[in-house]
Amino acid sequence: MLTFMDVNDLAYKAVHDQYPDKLGELFSPYDFPYYAFMYYLTAALGDCFCVELGVEKGRGCISLASGSKDAVVLGLDNHTYAEWGAIHDTYPNVAILEHASLPPDEMLLYRPIDILHIDTEHSYSMAREEYEQYCPHLADGAIVLFDDLHAQEDGVLDYFTTISQKRVRMDALHPVCGYGFVYVKRDQ
Repeated sequence: MLTFMDVNDLAYKAVHDQYPDKLGELFSPYDFPYYAFMYYLTAALGDCFCVELGVEKGRGCISLASGSKDAVVLGLDNHTYAEWGAIHDTYPNVAILEHASLPPDEMLLYRPIDILHIDTEHSYSMAREEYEQYCPHLADGAIVLFDDLHAQEDGVLDYFTTISQKRVRMDALHPVCGYGFVYVKRDQ
């Protein structure tokens, strides 16, 4: 398990160190630091279960899967994208499904979630519902990533600031739309 400071250090590393070559080749010009952050998190955790809500073309799933071959990555999105076939062929530790994020599907959540990436409709209400409904499925020390804090007039940011767990807003991870993470401890 990573500590809060470990996670904070990895976020700082993602912003200030060289972007991982493995990802840069795939994502340019979309090589935002938050993809490196996701990569560093799974590299540090090794065997972990990651869930991405709102996959789009799969860059987040690839980032999580690339950090550790022992990471299991589940992506859920309301739409199917052509890019998913190549991801499934290249990354055996990734499953991406056309599936609603809510309610959480107990059949898919076979173990506690170590990393949850919330990136669906970018509204206050959806961020709140996804966070609160997935909370019971989070491991102790889980990291919840919130993308696009500033979309829809800061709707996600407005919810993010209400969370009582340790959290960090680090817009440098996604300079275009903002980013933040929450460190979930069960005893808090």
